[in-house]
Amino acid sequence: MTKGNSHRFDPSFVTLVLMVNPRLFKRDDVLTAQLLRNGKLNWPLAMRFAERHRVVPLLANRAREFNWFKGTSLEIDVDVIASLQSEIDRAAFSEMAALAELKRLYCAFDGIGVAPTLLKGLALSQICFDAMGRRTNRDIDLLIDEVELDPCDAILCSLGYVRIEPKVDTSISDFAVWKKNHKDCVYFHPKNRTVLEMHYRLFDNHHLCHPILLSEKDDVSLFSQLSVPSLRPDYLIAYLAMHGLLHGWSRLKWLIDFAILTGQLEAPFTGKTVNHIELNRPFERAVCTANQVCEYFFGEVFPTRHTARAADRKRHSVLARIAINSICGAGATELEDTRFGTTLKNLSHYLLWSNPAYLLSEMKFDLTDMSREGQPSGNNMPVWLRRPSAWIGRHF
Repeated sequence: MTKGNSHRFDPSFVTLVLMVNPRLFKRDDVLTAQLLRNGKLNWPLAMRFAERHRVVPLLANRAREFNWFKGTSLEIDVDVIASLQSEIDRAAFSEMAALAELKRLYCAFDGIGVAPTLLKGLALSQICFDAMGRRTNRDIDLLIDEVELDPCDAILCSLGYVRIEPKVDTSISDFAVWKKNHKDCVYFHPKNRTVLEMHYRLFDNHHLCHPILLSEKDDVSLFSQLSVPSLRPDYLIAYLAMHGLLHGWSRLKWLIDFAILTGQLEAPFTGKTVNHIELNRPFERAVCTANQVCEYFFGEVFPTRHTARAADRKRHSVLARIAINSICGAGATELEDTRFGTTLKNLSHYLLWSNPAYLLSEMKFDLTDMSREGQPSGNNMPVWLRRPSAWIGRHF
């Protein structure tokens, strides 16, 4: 975090940002000097921030690399060290279990001629860290063609998975509506506790899906044990930028992935292109916003400064401020648990693109989709009033 920004935040949050800053991964002397400048710190609170941002394993590994700061004013108490070591072990075990489950899934899908694309998860653990136990992976994200959903659904059922979104007893007509409004189906395995998101497009809004060419994939070898298709790195960066923006960049975890991937590019990274890919306007805005947020928290981490259309700079600035507020404005509280957190996140959806069809699709979804609202039966309120009334009920 830059000097001009750090005074605004809790010292424990500043410590967390410094410890997980990709720019300082191989600059131990600089990191140590900045940490010592802060003096004795509240490590349990830093862990609370890390839990909220899903970076506890990374924080723990970094502290261990510094020998738990023994002999300095930052020395970590024995009980905290034990907790951090436990988090390292838990993360490594979780990723090993996820890898074993991926082997089982890909073997089953291969039997019906389907080769899902692995999004995020272990693919990013391999690409960004080349090691297990540094990323928090709470679910598995796979991408298939929509026509493959029914056979994949049957395979998952045979493997013991239960579809929870939409529920397995959803009618054919309601399932069709779900697929129109949502990018994925969610499955849960009650025995091994695996959560699986089966994507049949990358984003809920159809108007964002066409720029990513899903045929542009690379095989990724997951720790020399399983080779799976994943998005090519330059396309993966564009996807991560859009994914982060649509979630308000509410977690440092996603920003770290983005920063590491862009730092790996050989060619200068700008807002308008990722390597040789020419981005359209919404993806260009997403990438430029991600660059600004990375610069705010991590300092300059790219080969060259990002570029942006002059007409978009004010919009990028607003989007970046929303993201910065989402990351640190609620302290250690999840964005979804703050009063207007998700409202600000949704505002970024509308600022992303001025295309009328895109905006209409966003508005229609916000006004009518009640699939996750849990509305009681017998509600005779017009469909376009139900979600606004639910929003008012939650906030006032």
